Order: sequence, then C-alpha cells, then structure tokens
Amino acid sequence: MLKPGETFSIWRLVGRPTKRKGYLEGLVLHNGKVLKGTGGGLCQLGNLLYWMALHTPLSITERWRHSFDVFPDINRTIPFGCGATLAYNYIDLQLQNNTDNDFQISLWIDNEYLNGEITCNADIKTRYEIYETDHLFCHQWWGGYTRHNKIWKKATNLIDNTSTDELVTENHAIMMYNPMLEEKSCSEESEMRNRIKNAVILLKDGHIFKVGDLIFSAGKSDYFSVTGYTLWSLENLTRQKALTELCEIKNIFKNMLTISPELADFVKDKKSVYYLVQDYGNGSLEICREENEEVKWTEILKE
Repeated sequence: MLKPGETFSIWRLVGRPTKRKGYLEGLVLHNGKVLKGTGGGLCQLGNLLYWMALHTPLSITERWRHSFDVFPDINRTIPFGCGATLAYNYIDLQLQNNTDNDFQISLWIDNEYLNGEITCNADIKTRYEIYETDHLFCHQWWGGYTRHNKIWKKATNLIDNTSTDELVTENHAIMMYNPMLEEKSCSEESEMRNRIKNAVILLKDGHIFKVGDLIFSAGKSDYFSVTGYTLWSLENLTRQKALTELCEIKNIFKNMLTISPELADFVKDKKSVYYLVQDYGNGSLEICREENEEVKWTEILKE
C-alpha cells in the first residue's frame, strides 16, 4: 500500500537477494553479457512495475534505463525502452505518491507469467497512453549499432477530453545484435581496425584523437583519458542523467577495445579516466569524471 506522501522502493522492500532468502539463480545482464546470478530475473519485476506506474499519476523519482538492447523485437508489444534495470543496492526503481489517494501494488505469478496491477481507492478520471517518437538505429564508427527513442506519456481528462503530453525519458542503448540482419563485411571491419590502428600511432606521439563524439588522449605516461559530451543544458542535467551518459562513454570505449588489439595493448598498463563535459561554443565545461571507479563532480547538479 502506498499512501499519500510515501515512496515505494524495490530494494528497500526486497533487500539483498541471497540464496538464504530463497532466491534462485537466473539470467543477469552485466556489461552487455548474459550471465547467471542469484536473484537473476528481478529486472523483469522492475520492467513490469515501471510500465504499470507509467499508467498512473504516481511520480517516478528514480529509474535507470538499460544500457544494452540484447534481443530483437520478437513479439514486442510495448515501445522499446519502457523497462527499468536494477542492481542491488544502488540502481533502484522508486515511485512517489504525490496525490491525495491511496494506491495498492499487487503482484502474482501463474504458471507462465508475472502479473501485476496498481489500484486506487478513488476513481481516477484520467486515461494514460505511452508512446514513442524519434525511434532510430545508428551504425556507429566502431562497427556496432545503437538504438534511440523518446518515450512520451499522454494524459487525457475523461471529463472534458483535454490532454497533455509529457516527455518521460530518452533511451540510448548499445545493440547486441545487427538490426539489418546482415553481417558486416570483412572489408568494413578491416577498415575500422585500420582507422583505430592509425589512431594509436597518433596517441603514442602525444596527439589527441577524436572519433565521433569521443576524444581520446594520453597526455601522461600512466593515464589515458576518454572524454564525451553531453547535449543536456546544466539546468536540465541531473546526476542520474550524467551518470548514465558517463556509463555510455565507458561502454563505447570498451567496444573499441574489442575491435582493436593495438589499442587494448596500448592502454592495458594505463589508468583510464572518463570525463563528461559540456560544449558551450568557445570551450568546454567539465561536469564529472570517473577514476578508479570513483566519480568526482566538478559541477553541482540536482539529484
């Protein structure tokens, strides 16, 4: 039961999923790879709760999108990017009740499906519709594909039939399959490797190397920096958005390492530092950076 002013948190209720509590092994997604782990499959719970909450007046105060698109759209019935990833205990899904009504979240399992519903003690005179725009696939410089879209929430007043449209989120994910259903040609892959190989030569000479929206440099002998740009303004950029973009920068760099053994060898003994910056025309402004798995903030952002 979620009463007015209360906040629902998955991890606050579930706690750490352990074998002692009865959790079994299931599939987990880690850095784009499907592995086994205790409590695997809990993201399906996050996906269901997030989708249901989008169709209510509840406020979603914390939600993290999936960084990878793992499976093709076989039997997909909802827009891409309408899920919520989970990782104990720092990647959570939280819902806040800012209304004057009570809401109850009910979940149950049958022989095949996880089911759920959110009910209210009052008659809600609003109908909610979730839809997507700007859906596209991008063939990236490192040879793979990324997927993007915007998720919108349309609220229609059932009394006067007026409606409003609210941008819920933007999704950006690395695809783990080829959307064109074709393998890259050997010549295309070879060309990409050669580009990166030539870049490594420049990096060894102390030059800065720019590919797409990322900049690579090795100014110090034991450091290697990876810099990416955010398109958000400081007024609209939150810590959650910044951390998500920083994670995407790291994922793109990891994909680059899998393509180029020369680059992987060049950075293997170096400390990688990841920067998120904002370009404002005459220069750039550092937002945050990650070093030794610790994020340091240069700008103060809202949560």
